[in-house]
Amino acid sequence: MGGRAHLVGHSYGGTVALHVARRYSHAVRSLTLIEPVAFHLLRDDDSFNAVAFDEIFAVAERLRRAFSDGDSQGGMARFVDYWSGPGAWARIPLAKRPALGACLEKVLLEFQATFEEPTRLQDFWALFMPTLLLQGTASPLPARHIATQLSRVLPDVRLEVVQGAGHMLPLTHAERVNPLIVAHLERARLTPPLEDAA
Repeated sequence: MGGRAHLVGHSYGGTVALHVARRYSHAVRSLTLIEPVAFHLLRDDDSFNAVAFDEIFAVAERLRRAFSDGDSQGGMARFVDYWSGPGAWARIPLAKRPALGACLEKVLLEFQATFEEPTRLQDFWALFMPTLLLQGTASPLPARHIATQLSRVLPDVRLEVVQGAGHMLPLTHAERVNPLIVAHLERARLTPPLEDAA
């Protein structure tokens, strides 16, 4: 591209953006992470992490059982209701549910990738690019805890908490989320990265 990129990622996309930033930090100008589901960061030894990890692992197990039983739509219903709140699947039109059910195998692969990723929290201390972390107050515990943990280790980070928002905050609270991202990108353009300023 002839210059550094601004990466913005939500959920699994946020996890991918975090991975790309770590492997290719020289090519990343700024990072915006909206509740990255980097579940591997929950595998520390304190009990709070264990509660969050056990919660999301149980969700993944329920989805695996549904897939094994040939109930892809039932599995996706559990997935959607976990991230978007009880009743979210019921509000999806019947005509759209088969296509979503067909995504269950991909969702399971993403769970596997995030559980098995070997990177640990301390491995991200060297990400010097300006980083915006966004989380909602109504999101599930694992997503909130990952954002909080990352905010403690990234060198140039700003954590913004959107009141009343859940995991789908880019859609449900776009009027709050989009201005925060725009402001972050403007700051990143005007501020030299920490490694350049050192």
